[in-house]
Amino acid sequence: MTLYNLHTDGDQYRITKLTNDLEVESSYLMTAAECECPAGHRPTCRHRQMFADLLPLCDTMWFWDFKRKAVVDIHGFAKAIYDTAIDAAFTAAEGLPAEPATLEPATPSRPWRRL
Repeated sequence: MTLYNLHTDGDQYRITKLTNDLEVESSYLMTAAECECPAGHRPTCRHRQMFADLLPLCDTMWFWDFKRKAVVDIHGFAKAIYDTAIDAAFTAAEGLPAEPATLEPATPSRPWRRL
């Protein structure tokens, strides 16, 4: 899982990528038009692409899961891992096929999905 958060830093924003253990992997200053990441010199980068998704989460304890295009919080993140492990154990014990979760990308009518 690739988690990001966004915080204000003066007149810019600081986007931070976190590991699965919620440790900082990288952090960059950015705006909607510029980013100091290694790909920041390109017309766009991953950070600027997800900026609109992250902006409503700015200065909160919510995280953006880049791969699933979903909003998570620390407690929900831990609960989702626990619930998935429990569901998998019951499915295996009952001999039922595991059903993959279907995740939809964010849409303007439903901008996020809380996990």
